[in-house]
Amino acid sequence: GLQVRSTAPLVCNDLSLRAPDQTWIEHVDAVLSLSGSYSSEGWQADVSNFELRTGDRAWLIVDAKIGQSSEAGSKLKSTGHYQMDLIGASHQPALTQLKIFQGGAAEGDFSAILGALHQFAANVELKSLAIAGIPPPLPSASMLVRADLQPNGNVKLQVPFQVQHGAQHSDGQLSADVHPEGKDY
Repeated sequence: GLQVRSTAPLVCNDLSLRAPDQTWIEHVDAVLSLSGSYSSEGWQADVSNFELRTGDRAWLIVDAKIGQSSEAGSKLKSTGHYQMDLIGASHQPALTQLKIFQGGAAEGDFSAILGALHQFAANVELKSLAIAGIPPPLPSASMLVRADLQPNGNVKLQVPFQVQHGAQHSDGQLSADVHPEGKDY
């Protein structure tokens, strides 16, 4: 087999991501380490210590693996872990809604399986939340977001969640079946 690895972190400074009518991120530095392997059994790529930072503040950190078996019809699979600083992320155009928070973090694991049916899942834990004008401590929340995208464009979404404040907790679940109409949902 073949194995490759970056000997030093890869760095992209002053990165921006835009569409013709919208800016998602701007003036971000990206840092990551890459490695990969290929053999007769399949391939795998590892992204470690992927950071998006503005100035000296890292606001998104991700470690992920993606790979595929060499078997006919095998699915592309990915897993990983992320941490997001809500304050640092709130300075990005696509995440300005997070400016309500004066403190807090989101953290969790994610996975994806891409085949005829695309399956996505992410654990999300919101903790150490602070909002101006609301006395601490605020509740913490956790959820598992699961989405299945079918070949016809239909999406099945399930989001079981739990909100906890001290010894009290509440459980719930959101579910949705989304069907496209023409090119739109």
